[in-house]
Amino acid sequence: PPHQPHRRARPVAPQAALPTAVVLRVTLRDTARPIWRDVLVASSTSLHTLHLTIQAAMGWCDAHLYEFDVDGES
Repeated sequence: PPHQPHRRARPVAPQAALPTAVVLRVTLRDTARPIWRDVLVASSTSLHTLHLTIQAAMGWCDAHLYEFDVDGES
């Protein structure tokens, strides 16, 4: 084969860190049978987006108020 010149490796740009995802289990309390859904969300998901995700996963139509309690703070 013909001689091929030596090629230099191209510098590779550092890749941005991939977002971390978490699986959350959403379980309804006080039901006759267990009702739950596992949802995969980015760790940076806002509580409002989490609310919308839970609504979609449970098949709900956003008809009630909601509140999140994180370490005793609403």
